[in-house]
Amino acid sequence: MADVVTAARVYLVAAGALAVAGLVSAAADAGGPICGAYTRLAAELDRYFGEAPIFRWPTAGGAHVAEFWYSAEGRTFSILARDTAGRGCVISSGHHVEPVAAPAPGERGAELEGAP
Repeated sequence: MADVVTAARVYLVAAGALAVAGLVSAAADAGGPICGAYTRLAAELDRYFGEAPIFRWPTAGGAHVAEFWYSAEGRTFSILARDTAGRGCVISSGHHVEPVAAPAPGERGAELEGAP
């Protein structure tokens, strides 16, 4: 789980920021974000997929939050954006998550070799 959390952290800092800023306009598979009451979305992610939030990033001022949800079985993940009015949107989701080992301090990950 620690490797998944580390890998997700890098991805979500960028993806969560984009989602909250409104730059992510549609979830690829669904043809658009799935939106509704945050409490209902959260309950359905738990009930149907066994997902729970493992990261949460409030924006400056706290008006919006990006969250990364993950199933303990490692089957699925979801990225949600929510606001203070109680509305949420699943902006991305998927399955078969692959953990990526975190590089040692001062070292780059193998997947970044050759990248600028």
